[in-house]
Amino acid sequence: MTNLRYIFFYSSSKYLLREESEDYKKLLTYQDDIVFLPDELRYLRWDYYPFKSLSSSFNPKNLIALILPHGNMEHLWNKDQDLVHLRKINLFSCKKLKKIPNLLKAVNLERLDCENCESLVELPCLDHLTSLKTLHLKGCRSLKKFPEILNNFSRLDLSETGIEEVPDFIEHLHRLGKLILRNSRVKDVSSNISKLESLSSLHLSGCPIVKFPAVDVPSPSLRFKSLKYMHMDRCKSLKLLSELPPYLHDLNVHDCTSLEKVSFADKNLYQFVSLGDDNDDNVFLMLFCNCFNLNQESTNNIEANAMLKIGSLAKEWASRYDWKYQHDNFPSLICCFPGNKISANKFECQSMNSSLSLKIAPNGGSGSRVLVFAICLVADLTHCLEFQLLECICEYQFTAAGGGNGGGGYEKLRSKISFLELLEPEKCMGDHVFILSSIDMVKEDQNYEEASFEFYIRNWDEEEDDGEEDYIKVKRCGVHVFYVDATEVAGNKRSFSHDGEEGDGGDGGFRMGLDWRTNSGLGSASLFSSTIGVIWTNSGLGSASLFSSTIGVIWYLNTCCIFLQSYLDSLERLVIYLSTQSQSNLLSPFLGSGNSVFVEKICNRSQNLRDKHMELEATFDSFHSQARLGSVVDIIQLNCLGSTIGAHAIGSK
Repeated sequence: MTNLRYIFFYSSSKYLLREESEDYKKLLTYQDDIVFLPDELRYLRWDYYPFKSLSSSFNPKNLIALILPHGNMEHLWNKDQDLVHLRKINLFSCKKLKKIPNLLKAVNLERLDCENCESLVELPCLDHLTSLKTLHLKGCRSLKKFPEILNNFSRLDLSETGIEEVPDFIEHLHRLGKLILRNSRVKDVSSNISKLESLSSLHLSGCPIVKFPAVDVPSPSLRFKSLKYMHMDRCKSLKLLSELPPYLHDLNVHDCTSLEKVSFADKNLYQFVSLGDDNDDNVFLMLFCNCFNLNQESTNNIEANAMLKIGSLAKEWASRYDWKYQHDNFPSLICCFPGNKISANKFECQSMNSSLSLKIAPNGGSGSRVLVFAICLVADLTHCLEFQLLECICEYQFTAAGGGNGGGGYEKLRSKISFLELLEPEKCMGDHVFILSSIDMVKEDQNYEEASFEFYIRNWDEEEDDGEEDYIKVKRCGVHVFYVDATEVAGNKRSFSHDGEEGDGGDGGFRMGLDWRTNSGLGSASLFSSTIGVIWTNSGLGSASLFSSTIGVIWYLNTCCIFLQSYLDSLERLVIYLSTQSQSNLLSPFLGSGNSVFVEKICNRSQNLRDKHMELEATFDSFHSQARLGSVVDIIQLNCLGSTIGAHAIGSK
């Protein structure tokens, strides 16, 4: 066995890979002594590795991949090792692992996965690993120091760790676009984080942070130039949010019960980022739900920022108001914060109930114009079942001058803004103010003189199906009109189908999750492409009706899981076969004693696919237990996940 190069101890059944499967843990060995591992070993995969360490006699000098998920080890080896060939370490959910050995000589390491290693207290220095592109540390609850890494990462997930501080050297991670520290122990964030020019997404939800950021930047123009998504919800100790970028797409600070002060940076230092044509950023969010300690100045700042964004969006929406969007996917802005008053400066026309009428200002110009409406509502959300089940409905009627609008004199319309995409907050208490607008509330002016509005807030109850609709009372309402000169935006109009994409329409909105099949140039000859194509085309999954049912989505996911599992098993059987043929004349150029690159590449690709497969199965399990009927958002997300996995599968051919 001294020439053994590849060891696989794993199960292809997703049920046996779960931690509660004690039988599987006992299946692999009954002995107490650590097993001998040959020095020629290239690839070691052993799920639920039962020993406290690797064999002390094992020299991993030839090792390329070390994969020991759910292992029982406390450490790997005691002395420094020559790891020049090592490219991948996967120690996922090794609960007893306390320390990662010195990786000074692992200069070719590309991936280090220590996710859910709850006892891990120390990482070696990683700032010399120029090839390291993937680092998974989520769930390392005992890890207290921010990892020392090079500027190789565009995404870093350190959520659910024991990390207490984001250090000053964060400014050197220029490529970092997404930083996740959700539910960690971060109390202090260096002001240097605002210098990261590529940072677009920052997640500090559930952290014991007190203020953000600690302002210490010489020029305000350097602060958070690319930041679009900022989540600091459930930070119970947070008291101050200062000089936030004015054009954040997603600002979520709900349930920050100690938050008192909020301010935004000068809008003249920042540039409004267009929505673009891909519809990826349809909804602008400002969620301050349950932030009951906000002072009046902060409330005014939030209102002003919401209206600034709507004003910036007005021209954008006016240029595309005649686009047709998928149901419940209209570009919109949703702002919510505690309160029971509507600003008279922002909303000139107000009412103490759920309806009002306002005069449309005469069009003094020679050209046509577009009307963009912003609305403000006050409602008691105490009896709201779930925030994401709310839906704001606006019924409005226009009266035209001189019997305009084709001689009819008036026109009735109905718009709604759904909160279905909002997974949080789950519960809101007391009176809250909503500031809302949507591309569905943009109307070309037909010489209108007056507009009348009636507002409703529908409270969906999935558990009750008695045909009765439940509504939350609108206590106050207000409306503001943005007047946009149509001649300024006319050149931007384009003809779009019902899903917002150029073309003839059809069911393109539901096809987008598999666009890689046609755009990648892989063709129908591809094994994965043709198989998924059969699933997609012949099963009827292309229709909205089947996808609107939970059963349809579950069937689709389960089929993908089964197929991908079969594909993975075939790949790994191929690896084993090639390994046994290493001495043949045909394969000797690839599999000779000094060159096994071919097999290693297949092994690495196979492991990447298996990681994606586990992600897909986790999604399947989660959706099976929690899916909501008719949730278009969930379906689109699942389609995108399927597309990613499919692309990986085809790339491994």
